[in-house]
Amino acid sequence: MHKLIANEVFKIFAQKKIYVFMIMIVLFSLLPAIEMALGSIDFTLNGQNLPLYMLATINSIIPIFLIVTLGDSITDEHVSGTLKLPLLHGASRTRLLTAKILALIVPVTVLLFLGMMATYLIGALLFGWGDQFIYNGNVFATETGILSTMGSYATSILPLMAFAAVIMLICLQFPGSGAAVATSIGLLLLLSLAGQLVENIRPYLIITYFHEFPNSLFFGGNGREITLSLIVMFVYGVFSYLGSIYLFKKKDLLY
Repeated sequence: MHKLIANEVFKIFAQKKIYVFMIMIVLFSLLPAIEMALGSIDFTLNGQNLPLYMLATINSIIPIFLIVTLGDSITDEHVSGTLKLPLLHGASRTRLLTAKILALIVPVTVLLFLGMMATYLIGALLFGWGDQFIYNGNVFATETGILSTMGSYATSILPLMAFAAVIMLICLQFPGSGAAVATSIGLLLLLSLAGQLVENIRPYLIITYFHEFPNSLFFGGNGREITLSLIVMFVYGVFSYLGSIYLFKKKDLLY
């Protein structure tokens, strides 16, 4: 299994798209400076709290990366015929699909780490390091703020991977990446719009937890909110994964 995962990771980093998304994350980290100059930020920003304020933005970029990457990894490889090569060398379909989803943890972690470090650097350079860690009007010790920020970035991996499982299921429905990517982006926009229009369904949408799950864990969420978020991520992730395995086993790959 580890060889399959390593091969999938290598393929991701051998393509240009991940480096494009790295650049995007760094550029988006500069947005608070523009907003500050325009006077649209009415709270204190500094090097300590900018990474946490920017986490929601970073977690809105990474889902697009997952969509594009899975479109290539599944549908494009199917069209080109390379998807069947590991199967011809003895790998099972379940192991291959599992390797593809697990391999995504590496680039997602890299993008999150890059985003965190870039925002720490940009925040300190543009706004100064600051004397306090202030978030949502609450003051925390610097050490507590940094540890909570690091934990927030780390736990963001869970909802992002659950979303990746959903996108993998969608990609297996289409013969080409264009339709798969368009459908997945459409779903992402639809879920975002639905969450804004209908407040009552927000707790049951996976995209809600890109930001709210780490926020609940480290900044005052109650036990009910955390439990519900874990259940929602489990349902989306596990059922999408099992559905993907079922579809993948039925898919004609060897023609």
